[in-house]
Amino acid sequence: MNYSQIFIVLNKKMGLTMKPKHFLLSLSLIFLFQFNSSAQEYVVQVAAFSEPVDIKIYFERKGVKGVYQDVNHNLIYRYYIGPYPDEEFAKRVETRTRRSGFPNARVVDLQAQKEKCALSCAPIEGGEYIEGGDNVTGEDELYIRNIFFDFDRSALNETSKTRLDNLYTILIQNPTYKAELHGHTDWIGSDAYNNALAKRRSNKAKNYVAEKGISRSRLISKAFGEHNPIARNELAAGRDSEKGRGLNRRVEIRIVSETGEIMWNVTKAIDVPAELKLD
Repeated sequence: MNYSQIFIVLNKKMGLTMKPKHFLLSLSLIFLFQFNSSAQEYVVQVAAFSEPVDIKIYFERKGVKGVYQDVNHNLIYRYYIGPYPDEEFAKRVETRTRRSGFPNARVVDLQAQKEKCALSCAPIEGGEYIEGGDNVTGEDELYIRNIFFDFDRSALNETSKTRLDNLYTILIQNPTYKAELHGHTDWIGSDAYNNALAKRRSNKAKNYVAEKGISRSRLISKAFGEHNPIARNELAAGRDSEKGRGLNRRVEIRIVSETGEIMWNVTKAIDVPAELKLD
């Protein structure tokens, strides 16, 4: 059955008075809408940093145009180009971007990322982790995971020590890499107290790795207190969120290159349950 026949049948059954050219236009618009709504979108993450960089100086001078910045609530500055409707094309852009001097450029499937971010997370120590590509060491257990603390404590538990041992191994295997250790707390306590507690936590992690033989110049300790939570400290109607506060009591470990670029291929981010995500 051709379009003319379809048009005649629909006109009779639905009582339409639409002209053929308008009917064809409507079909085209419906097709385009359905195609666009179901199409995958891909972007290329060119780089990520803990501090913002000048796009013109850092990217455009190397020939990478159309870069835009996205910063999340945890102050990670990501720089993207795209989006592209086709993964194969995005892969070609990724290859060109790497050749331009950005070896950590990677394709991000926006739909897949959205679905991952919608997943709920298991308890802290057995949670879902996202982000990252291939590990530079080839050993999955050497991915760096962030470490967590009991309430009002800065002592490292055995799980934290194991993760810091992995950090030590990666720094030994990659002598140009550095590590940023970002200390955080939940919101219970005064601002001054939480800043000091966050500093103790980050320094504990720094001292542990340094005592194993890594130069302190490669370990950058920072304290943020309660000011950069990744989860809700409090639920609706003022209900306390122990799980959310537990996620916020942490030291985030960021591996950075000589240029300060975050190495996503060795760092895994924390996945936060949907009900605890910040707006």
